[in-house]
Amino acid sequence: MPYCLAAWTSLRIAVESGFGSGESVVDRWVQNPYWQYFCGFTHMQHEAPINPSSVSRWRKRVGAERLELLLKETIDLAVRGKQVHAKDLKQVTVGNPDESPATSFVSDH
Repeated sequence: MPYCLAAWTSLRIAVESGFGSGESVVDRWVQNPYWQYFCGFTHMQHEAPINPSSVSRWRKRVGAERLELLLKETIDLAVRGKQVHAKDLKQVTVGNPDESPATSFVSDH
């Protein structure tokens, strides 16, 4: 699939953010055209871009520090490409829609 890295990264971020296990997150990705569009797909995908068990294995291989670096570079790339403005990133909310979100401010890190 052409956008596998974007899909893989967004799936991993979703798991880390508490949206569920690798399997449940992958199942939800298949059902969510907005999430697929975010990953760069222009047409609805009816199959998962990766095997759900790959999400956990990839996390162990990459590690939390490199995953955070990948997220930072993804955000920096969006800012450099003028897809998002730095001012819009002053507050970041991460969490499961079923739970209270954890809010952190960029200046906190």
